[in-house]
This record gives sequence, structure tokens and C-alpha cells, in this order.
Amino acid sequence: MDGRKLLLGIILAVFAYEVCEHVIAPLLFRWKMRGRSPLTGLESFVGKTAQVATWTGGTGTVLVEGERWKAESVAPVCPGDRVRITGARSLTLTVVPLDDKPTL
Repeated sequence: MDGRKLLLGIILAVFAYEVCEHVIAPLLFRWKMRGRSPLTGLESFVGKTAQVATWTGGTGTVLVEGERWKAESVAPVCPGDRVRITGARSLTLTVVPLDDKPTL
């Protein structure tokens, strides 16, 4: 009978651990991170500024934190312009030009 109680205790301990690890901990982590902006991935670029490296038509490449990324924009931009990243989809950033061009 003692062997069965020991086995039952081990099974319950393992079950409790697995529930905590795979259910409770992820829910607590999600709750803690709610409302925060992503720290990694393309979504972390949204809101940052970039510099246009190459551009033809509505697509080109931009430099973000020293890396070159494909980008698209409905507004006209030229190489050297600074842009703000407004979104990301399929490894392509969506950008809009910044209004910090010098006036003559």
C-alpha cells in the first residue's frame, strides 16, 4: 500500500508542476506583458525612424538600426530621406516620410 501512495504522490507532484509550467506561468507572463510594445521581431520596429537607402516607385530598402530592410510607402520618398515605420508584413516594412526636411 505504501508503494501506491508514493507513486500517487509522485504523479500528483509531476502533474502539479506541469500545470504550473504550461498553464499558469504563460498566463501570468501574458498578463504581465499586456500593453507593452514588442521587444523583438518586426513589430518592435513600429514607431522607429529609418533612413531610405534605395527607392524605386513605391518600394525600396531602408536602414533600421544598422540593418537593411525591404520597405514600401504610398508617399513619395527619396534615398537619404528619414521615414517613420508604421507597420510590418511578410518581412517588409511600411513607412511614411518624416516632415523634418529643411525648408529653403
